[in-house]
Amino acid sequence: MRFGRWHPFWAQASYLRVLDNCHCAQRPNRELRCHAREAFRLSQGRPLHLRPAALAQVAVGGLFGAAGRGILEEVIPSVGSFPVATFVVNVTGAFVLGLLLESLVRSGDDSGHRRSLRLVVGTGFVGAYTTYSTFAVESAVALGGKHWPMGVFYVLASLAAGLFAVTVGIVLAAGRHKALERRSPKSGAARNEAKTG
Repeated sequence: MRFGRWHPFWAQASYLRVLDNCHCAQRPNRELRCHAREAFRLSQGRPLHLRPAALAQVAVGGLFGAAGRGILEEVIPSVGSFPVATFVVNVTGAFVLGLLLESLVRSGDDSGHRRSLRLVVGTGFVGAYTTYSTFAVESAVALGGKHWPMGVFYVLASLAAGLFAVTVGIVLAAGRHKALERRSPKSGAARNEAKTG
């Protein structure tokens, strides 16, 4: 059983279960002792969602994200019964999220400035900028009325365009990372060593 350097919240519970069942002093198994030490390290400190600094970062990002969505909804009119503003907001948000998260994953573990960037831009800005609730309400209204063909088109187009946008963001970030590694092979090798070490 091997774990990477990035630990999502649901993995921490697994580590704690390993610690509870390990009794590393009685079992000479080195791998279990390593997992127990890692579980203990992860259990230290408050969870991220309870840290005031992290909450402040999300709030700042959310402030700008909500403002950006509000401006776009005022500027971009609907075309007939098709809500163009919500469509544009969700598709561009999917692109930004794909680009951001792929870039962060490829640049190192979820700590320091990378974690701050994820909280401010990913959770805060993109979370407030995009809107599932408006999409759901607009879809339900369109599907329940006489414009149901437009509602079907809106739902399918939003899903397809969002998936395409996030894929483009991921591919661009991966391509940029590979290009940077080709330009500086020493730093790329050092980063790979740090990840595996």
